[in-house]
Amino acid sequence: MFNEKRLLLGKRIKNRVFEGWQCPGGYLLGGESIETAARHYCLQKAGIEISDINSGPVTNNIFSEPAAARHTVSLYQTAKLHKIKNIEKFENREVNWSWFELNCLPQACYLPLQLLLQQHDLRQFVHN
Repeated sequence: MFNEKRLLLGKRIKNRVFEGWQCPGGYLLGGESIETAARHYCLQKAGIEISDINSGPVTNNIFSEPAAARHTVSLYQTAKLHKIKNIEKFENREVNWSWFELNCLPQACYLPLQLLLQQHDLRQFVHN
């Protein structure tokens, strides 16, 4: 999700443990389109309404932790910020949603975001 060529990222925290920075997202619900999921997770997790949604890159995420070995696929969508609908969610101190310039992204990214950054030039997905 982009706003003025900046990427929205939040801290992924699971069981009170920081797992890395990530884009808003989640699993598709039964019968849900990818675009609908993008809208619903941006609103649910970050309190933002998005517009101009387009298909983006895909990452194949093979996690290596022995206790939780799993394999997921991330279907990225690009979008623009339409408006902040829930300021309490957006300003959640635990998740810490923040806008980052593409040349100043934080370290310690969650695996899907690490792969996205390694495999794709995000500048090609920024809306003008």
